Amino acid sequence: MPKATQQTANANTLILIKKQDDTCPLSPVQKKFNTLIKQIEKQKKLLAEWQETFEFCHHHASSRLIPITQKFAEHQAEMVLLIHRQAQKHSFTPKQKEKIKHIIVSMAEDVLNIREDEELENIYKLYANSHDDEISDDERQLVSAKIREMFLHDLGIILPDDLDLSNRETVEKLLDELEESYAKGGYQEEIRPKRKKTAKQKAKEARQQEEEANTSKSIQAIYRELVTSLHPDREPDAEEKHRKTELMKQVTVAYKKKDLLKLLELQVKIEKIDQEKINSINEERLIHYNTILKNQLENIKMECLFIQDKLKIAAGYPSYILLKKEYVKEKIMDDIAHMEEMTSLIINDLHAFEDVKALKKWINRHRIDDLEIDFNDIFR
Repeated sequence: MPKATQQTANANTLILIKKQDDTCPLSPVQKKFNTLIKQIEKQKKLLAEWQETFEFCHHHASSRLIPITQKFAEHQAEMVLLIHRQAQKHSFTPKQKEKIKHIIVSMAEDVLNIREDEELENIYKLYANSHDDEISDDERQLVSAKIREMFLHDLGIILPDDLDLSNRETVEKLLDELEESYAKGGYQEEIRPKRKKTAKQKAKEARQQEEEANTSKSIQAIYRELVTSLHPDREPDAEEKHRKTELMKQVTVAYKKKDLLKLLELQVKIEKIDQEKINSINEERLIHYNTILKNQLENIKMECLFIQDKLKIAAGYPSYILLKKEYVKEKIMDDIAHMEEMTSLIINDLHAFEDVKALKKWINRHRIDDLEIDFNDIFR
């Protein structure tokens, strides 16, 4: 390779087809090749950014958020036991007793969603069952209606009108049956008999198979050429052998991923092709390359979406939310700060509420929120 051409190839990180001169413009297939290369490079950078964001969140979640959340749950369990003891030892007004039931049920649920605790479970059942007995008929109907609506909206399941869904045990039993049914393959679409394929469908499949075979051959051709050039066993020099071994690892990974762009970059790196050869790739081969590059681009986009979905699940976001990398990082740091603040406050309260007067003042200030049902909590 001429020195000038070699420097140009090494300096240019993108494998692009270039015009020879103004009288010889690029063909549509060549332009498509260049466009796909640029789109893949852009998408690869985006994927790297999302991977870095995921690693950032995973690191801070495992090293800080989860431990502080578990510590907070331990203090919540202590608080439930403390309030229960105080409720047994001292007298409270009916309104205070009602608030105590809501506080204990809510806190105990939070803890039991994280870990098992037999003593806490017994206290929870004591107050939860008592709370259920006091729910009015209107409240029961409201709870049942909301849960019935959510089963229909999220799962497409119509529940009987006479089913009392305000009872937690009934809902839990339904969810257990649903999970068992899914495990056995239930709620699947009915398998329909396959229709015979038309001649047009068969021809289309044949073209697709031929195209896949050609694209595979294109990748294999580059792979074999690289393997022949880089085979480390044929290299007597130890340093060069190590370099070729490392390059061979990259070649193998790229081949398994069908990463055509990476294979082409490696060809340039070991000086097996130069700009002149890139410019002269024939149209038929470029068509196959474009098919490979298009599939590669879609796969990278899917990887980005997969990482975003994992982050949404971890953060409890709906699937339709559009995530921003910066916001996700800010969110987890805010969550950590919030949990640290809540832990500090509950520790102070645990000391203060040993005095029943302080506990009663806090209970009097406590507000019972309006009834809200979170379907995600039901399935947690």
